[in-house]
Amino acid sequence: MKTNTFKIDGFDKQFTVRELKVKEVLGLLGSVKESKLSDIEAFMDVIKNEFLPLAGNVQIEDLEEMAFSDIQLILDKFMEVNDAFFVLARKTGMSEFIDNLKTAIVADFGAYVVASSKRAMSTS
Repeated sequence: MKTNTFKIDGFDKQFTVRELKVKEVLGLLGSVKESKLSDIEAFMDVIKNEFLPLAGNVQIEDLEEMAFSDIQLILDKFMEVNDAFFVLARKTGMSEFIDNLKTAIVADFGAYVVASSKRAMSTS
């Protein structure tokens, strides 16, 4: 199983992403399907409680403190160590699903950030 450990400027810890196993991907796909991509909170729970722990040591609190370019770096590193999955997904006709999932993750994380900032602004 492949891993990649790297540093991001401004963070004291090193981040690690790892290659997912088939059973982990299947479990995540099931959870994503059950969460209904339109329910942002349920989808973010899947990301926070299932995907992030499997993918490495990045936590939602880390992501909240990062610039979007830092998040892009993490995503790029994750895709590098999981390149075999993405190649097989494209070869088996799952590329549209994967593209939709990536779009949903980015859109839902953006909505999560906006919702979090609105909550923070209303309490200040």
